[in-house]
Amino acid sequence: MLVFGGMILLTLAAGSAAGGEPGVIGIRIASQDGWLTILSAVDGMPASRAGLRSGDRIVKIDGESMQNAALSDGLTRLAGPVGEKLTLTIRRPSDDKAGEFDVTLVREPVRSMMSSKQEAIPRSRVTDAQQVQWRGNKIVSRVLPYPDFVSLFIRLPIAHAAATGRGVHVAIVRNSQGKNLSAMLKGVAPAAEPHEYTFEPSQMDVQQLFAKLEEAGCRVTLIPDPDAWPRQALRQFAEAVLSSRLVLVMPADLSEDPDKIQTMNALHSLGALTVGRVDRQSLVLDRSSDGAKAFNKRIRTIDTDVFSTIGLEPYVDDRTPAVTAAGVAALVSEKWPDLSGPQVRRKIVDGARAVWQATSVETAQWQPPLEVDPVTTRYTPGDEKAIFRFRALDAAAALDVDTGIPWFLNMLNCHKAWEITKGEGVVVVVSDQGFHIRHPDLVDRIKTTGHFGPLTFDGPQNFHGTDMSRILLSVAPGAKIIPALCSAENLEQFPASIAKSFGFAVEQKADVITSSWSAQFNKDPGLLTAVRKAADSGVVVSWFHFPQPYPGVLRSSFTYDWWNEEPCLGFADRFLTDPPGFHPVEIEAGLSGTAPQAAGIAALVKSVNPTMTPAEIEKLMFENSDPIGANILIPDAYRIVQAAKGKRGS
Repeated sequence: MLVFGGMILLTLAAGSAAGGEPGVIGIRIASQDGWLTILSAVDGMPASRAGLRSGDRIVKIDGESMQNAALSDGLTRLAGPVGEKLTLTIRRPSDDKAGEFDVTLVREPVRSMMSSKQEAIPRSRVTDAQQVQWRGNKIVSRVLPYPDFVSLFIRLPIAHAAATGRGVHVAIVRNSQGKNLSAMLKGVAPAAEPHEYTFEPSQMDVQQLFAKLEEAGCRVTLIPDPDAWPRQALRQFAEAVLSSRLVLVMPADLSEDPDKIQTMNALHSLGALTVGRVDRQSLVLDRSSDGAKAFNKRIRTIDTDVFSTIGLEPYVDDRTPAVTAAGVAALVSEKWPDLSGPQVRRKIVDGARAVWQATSVETAQWQPPLEVDPVTTRYTPGDEKAIFRFRALDAAAALDVDTGIPWFLNMLNCHKAWEITKGEGVVVVVSDQGFHIRHPDLVDRIKTTGHFGPLTFDGPQNFHGTDMSRILLSVAPGAKIIPALCSAENLEQFPASIAKSFGFAVEQKADVITSSWSAQFNKDPGLLTAVRKAADSGVVVSWFHFPQPYPGVLRSSFTYDWWNEEPCLGFADRFLTDPPGFHPVEIEAGLSGTAPQAAGIAALVKSVNPTMTPAEIEKLMFENSDPIGANILIPDAYRIVQAAKGKRGS
């Protein structure tokens, strides 16, 4: 299976299914030249302390060869609970004399890695509601993202235009002091008033505890660690909260204990809002090499209202999803103060969006069998047992707030840029795989096609190139595209196929080319030469994995990536809305989708000023982008197009 840009991941995978706290060694990896390769090591974490560095190849993990291993397999083996050791066999290409050597590391908490990067992430600013322009319940002005993943996942900046939790008291009831959950909650509902109550399980007085909540005027109650409660006390307290028509939020139980699951399901039936967890890529499942365990299959038996993410920021924690949902409940309670707890819960559940889990819960296989309609690209499961659809928490939808157009277009200010141009007269080559050229969104926008390798447009296709084309045309709907289908008999021959697509772009006199190929190909001399030639010939290149800055080559990034050592252009990597049907890109998002957005803005520029060089367009995009922190700049397509138009003839 080819690894596109979207499959480059951080080693933030969950720990054991038995409930161990997820641990990491603090590296970022990619699949390059058939080997798992370290892209960077986080200062202060185990890998960095052991001297591992960018470019090191992971030859073995705990004695198992990683040659030609899938990236997902490597991530599975790197994941594990805190305190567990693993041994990496390393080869350092930059030092042939070193040969292969073993490094034994001990996994540390994810939060340790996040705290080591915390200074790089500014506190998220809150959308200024006074500056937001409305048309009914639609926001028609631009809403910028915050530089963190949780807020992107739940569309929090849009929600903050309508509510911040002002005047809403939230009770956080736990059995011990610990991580500052109040600060975590205020990251979602910054104006809410959290109250933390701790208790000793052996001395618990349910009536006294509930009286404290009533005295404080709490509207929302969060139980972040229901496992710590005596079973009977948990049920009594939950019944008291729910009978008072307050909102009760707690994590869905994912333990091995069927009695606990039964208890949590019973509380769910009484009206508790139960929250599951996902990581950046998918559900937190057991992906052990010997196949998925019963843990995965049990997920169908657990009554879970919504799922949210454990996040990537300094507050990352298995409790983050439940705390996040409690914050959203505070936002809803501010906007509609007369709603009862069950009504607030219903708003949140009804607003959640359906997402397809693209890793089989039965086999832990990524992309289980799918049947694809060649015209509509609607996905249906080849094996019903492999499919799990969940409802993702959406703060904006819970508040009945939206941006009219998909948020990833709104944050780029495309709706204003379209007042000037939609990219008419511009041709963009899409170098990729998986094109459904009869798709309704593409069929009228295709100028011609090209294919370089054994695959043809009439043969079996995946979804990737179709999605990249649709994203491009979402930004520049007036442009024409040329799908360039690249394929080869093996990975070694792939760079040559991709290089031909860049030469093809020059031959076709294309204005822009977008490429979402992964870092495994970015060291091939022939391909790099083809990319430079295209840029030097006047074709704007968008490829996030080009290995070094080059005039006219756009290297896009995420809106939440704090790994950037230099300013970069940030784009949303998941698009949150799509036509009905199974669409893996909704959860299996990544860098892939950022490249066609950058290319789309370049197409808008070329439409109003065809004489601008790729280097000038790159410079213009940086000059007309807005910083949100963490070296992330969000392009303003309207200002960029205006500036390009102003330079015409100058």
